[in-house]
Amino acid sequence: ASSDHASWFRAGYPSSFPFEAARGNSNPYAHTSNDTLANINWGHVADFTKFSIAYVVELTQQTKAAC
Repeated sequence: ASSDHASWFRAGYPSSFPFEAARGNSNPYAHTSNDTLANINWGHVADFTKFSIAYVVELTQQTKAAC
């Protein structure tokens, strides 16, 4: 099994696989019946959102530089 990015990578498209945390520090409830809003770490959600926005901004800057 692979994540969503794998098929794009195999087809030759640039891709990445940002993950929520380092090994051993991820959400223990992910993909279980306890993966509910009651168990969300909202601070972690905020941090990952900031990372995602910064990543998109960086990709946008690279695209502008290539034009």
